[in-house]
Amino acid sequence: MKTASSSDWRHLIRLTLPIAMGYYAAGIAYGILAVSAGLPAWLTVALSMLVYSGAAQYAAIPLFAAGAGFFPLVVGTLLISLRQIFYTLALHRDLPKKGLLRWYATASITDESYALVATQDKSERPRLISKINFLCQFYWVSASLIGTLLGAELANAIPHLEFALPCLFIILAYEQYRQVRQYFPFLLSVGAFVPAKLFAADWLMLAAILCCMTAILMRYNLQLRYKERKS
Repeated sequence: MKTASSSDWRHLIRLTLPIAMGYYAAGIAYGILAVSAGLPAWLTVALSMLVYSGAAQYAAIPLFAAGAGFFPLVVGTLLISLRQIFYTLALHRDLPKKGLLRWYATASITDESYALVATQDKSERPRLISKINFLCQFYWVSASLIGTLLGAELANAIPHLEFALPCLFIILAYEQYRQVRQYFPFLLSVGAFVPAKLFAADWLMLAAILCCMTAILMRYNLQLRYKERKS
């Protein structure tokens, strides 16, 4: 007899299949690049379990290889992952009410899981968010492990592995557009990238994120003022 729980998991596995495909490509590439840069296999997998931020983990590889200290690694990871705070704020009403599930759902939101959860019915989000996050993290951690097992030999055999993560973001951005049909995120990303590239090329990602944050806050403030005037 099928239970509601097992039915949920089967449904969510099918739902997260596009994320799994992207995560296995990017995660295996991350594992290969990390061990080829000299990171131990256990540390490579531990970063996927504890940091769990593809962009931050990719950025950490050259820092580890160059022998960077603790402070640059922590600050770099914090700045790159800062955008995830806004995901949590956007979904705070949909998080489990209390306990470990609420803590885990808060800590494990990523670009991809947020994009998927945001397209679900609001009444279903509290029940699904922790499960979606868990499946996505399982894909990423297991992909990292596979990459470390494949070893550094494949790093030279397969060129441009580091481009796997941007490809994943492009695919997910397109899939989310198909769901919500909104142009604002694309216009915002282009509008943030151009000035960041022109005026802060050495800090491109951080500058672009700050531009996006500023634009989102300004847009939210204008929307509030507009609603106040109408009411």
